[in-house]
Amino acid sequence: MTTARPSIVALGVAALMMSGCDNLVERKSSDQSVSSAAGVDGASTFDIVPAERIALQQQARAGDGEAAYKLALFYGMAGGESGVAGDPRNLREEERWLRLSAKAGFEPGRHSLAVKIGPKDCPTARQMMTEIAEKSSDPQLSKNAQSWLKDDALCK
Repeated sequence: MTTARPSIVALGVAALMMSGCDNLVERKSSDQSVSSAAGVDGASTFDIVPAERIALQQQARAGDGEAAYKLALFYGMAGGESGVAGDPRNLREEERWLRLSAKAGFEPGRHSLAVKIGPKDCPTARQMMTEIAEKSSDPQLSKNAQSWLKDDALCK
């Protein structure tokens, strides 16, 4: 029997919703379909023990965009070390790790960062989403980015 697991992108969407981006509700189902590219077990995102967190931090700092993305989800959705999702410190950590993930070229990280920063830095978010829409190797991620741009929901 196959066990359904939440995708890393779906977890990222939920994290962004918790941090105040409630315009993501319509996109949740399409974001779930782009999750296979990330290949992360959703349950493990919430069960990061200190040793794992340290290892992920080292990997992320060495350029592993997926590791940085896992950390972003840990802080944004699971509430980081405090376990309090939405705490301002955790939201800053979430954005910090999303930026590192995006810098490393991890497409789900770039997508999530664009969504997160859209309301406060629309031009940058729009540029990132346009690049994803035009150049992504993942057709579902590209389609989702096009939807964000078409609906003009990115900057609201």
